[in-house]
Amino acid sequence: PPKPAGRGLSKASAMGLMAASAASLLFTRHTVVNALCALTVHSSPPESFLVGACFVAWTAANWGLAAHHFPQSAKLRRAFALCLVAGATLLLVEPDMTPLSRLLTP
Repeated sequence: PPKPAGRGLSKASAMGLMAASAASLLFTRHTVVNALCALTVHSSPPESFLVGACFVAWTAANWGLAAHHFPQSAKLRRAFALCLVAGATLLLVEPDMTPLSRLLTP
């Protein structure tokens, strides 16, 4: 069915929203994500746990947007699967990410 005029997002706007949500999660991982993880799951989460939580949260938050605007995109489905697997791996394994933390911290 055709979209009504003036309603909905363009594909470029949808990609921009997904990129902006990824950037906001990455930059707020030491404040918002850390507080949420400390309250719910992990008393003192390491950097790898925070980045893994960001990957999983980004995937969950943007799944509906991607499914609506890019239903036929196999590349985007693979990217979502990769983010989910990478996030789950970081959450479970918790490798040392001290050098990367220095790079990512503004």
